[in-house]
Amino acid sequence: MSTAEPRRLLLVAADPRTADRAAGAGFHVRTLRYAAHLTPQGFAARVRRAAARHGAEGIVCLDDGPAAHAVRVAADTDGLALTSAESVRRLTDPAGLRQLLDEDGRFDTRGQPPAGPGFGVHTLTVHGVHHVLVVTTRRPATGTAHIREIAPAAVGGQELAELRSVVTALLDLADFQFGFADVHVVPAHDGPRVLAVRAGSGSRAGELLRATAGFDPETWLFRGLAGEPVPRPVPRCAAAVDGLGRVLGTAPSPSAIARAATVPAGASTAVATYT
Repeated sequence: MSTAEPRRLLLVAADPRTADRAAGAGFHVRTLRYAAHLTPQGFAARVRRAAARHGAEGIVCLDDGPAAHAVRVAADTDGLALTSAESVRRLTDPAGLRQLLDEDGRFDTRGQPPAGPGFGVHTLTVHGVHHVLVVTTRRPATGTAHIREIAPAAVGGQELAELRSVVTALLDLADFQFGFADVHVVPAHDGPRVLAVRAGSGSRAGELLRATAGFDPETWLFRGLAGEPVPRPVPRCAAAVDGLGRVLGTAPSPSAIARAATVPAGASTAVATYT
């Protein structure tokens, strides 16, 4: 999509606040809600007709629902995708992710990671430039009332740099060009291991970033798309969210948040190790 032309976006399955953020960044916005009675392919056909009718120059689908892949394929077909459907599929589909990592050769998919909490590396990508917004400590799922993520993670500079390097290399490998990614990583003696990737705006990062840094990811996704430099969020405090994404509270430090609740230990299955 050329920034020299009128910028018209079709937002698919977007919250009204998302449309307001896109409009606030200077885009001409149309929205289209999911139609539950349609198949994914039928809904994708409706998206293509709506994009043509409104003269859309880009189709944005930040949702990860059942029709999302068909919508991204339709956007690809009409040259309106801001990132390819294949890039998202290879990241978010477990088999696709493993194949992607195996093909590259820098990632080792053998073995099991240590049991226990891992990290969530939350990114915003515009025009293929990846911005790591926050690294969180991620707790095992034990019900919606327990702490699930704490931001920011209490990690040292070297470990933080390794996490950033692993995740941005992975996004480059997939040729991910636009949107949000939530990458689940666990530490291991031979380097961070990637467990899974989720694309879209459904992660808990938004609430954590708003609570700790006053930073709204969707606002900056569209402002970045409009050509503004995306700033790095600077946390003023720590915060925790539960399994439903609700902020449970804030504190001066991650350790103070962690002491506020007892969270059972858990285990995960490794997908990959970056070396």
